[in-house]
Amino acid sequence: KKEVLKKVAYYYHTHQKREIPESELIPQVRTYLPDSLKEKFTAEGLLREIENSSGILRHRTAETYQFIHLTFQEYLTADYINDNRDAEIPTLMTRLGDEWWREATLLLAGIMRNATPLVKQILEHEQQLSDELEKHAYLFMAFICAYEAEVDDKVRDQVFEAFTGLTYEQASEVIQSVMGPI
Repeated sequence: KKEVLKKVAYYYHTHQKREIPESELIPQVRTYLPDSLKEKFTAEGLLREIENSSGILRHRTAETYQFIHLTFQEYLTADYINDNRDAEIPTLMTRLGDEWWREATLLLAGIMRNATPLVKQILEHEQQLSDELEKHAYLFMAFICAYEAEVDDKVRDQVFEAFTGLTYEQASEVIQSVMGPI
């Protein structure tokens, strides 16, 4: 069931949807339903089971579903990316400038046993950017990941040194652009 939820969460997160039309969700679940569950559940039956047993995915209206909280969607999306790192992390790098993906990225760093590869990829992608504010936003994401997750000391020191090297104005501007008004 969790595997189905991860794929559903990832699919709808990539489409920046919070509310999911039942008419779209049922075919998605049918596609993702593993053989081990096909004997026990139809797509509709699995959705009812999930709604009744955990409530993680529930009806929002008679025609739509949504995850009970956006954090569940973000966590399941991060878990899906973690399972498919080689294919999904490069795509995630192009989305980090979008606030919709920030929490999923931080959750991904927390899920990973060691987030060093993620932080390194953020830093590599940051070096390819030309817009200074966007570069600093990526650096700030690397900083938060390195602060919150398990990261090799050398990489953590590199990130901390780069971020603390920003001027007060640069740091303030990037923190506000990522986190909102202070």
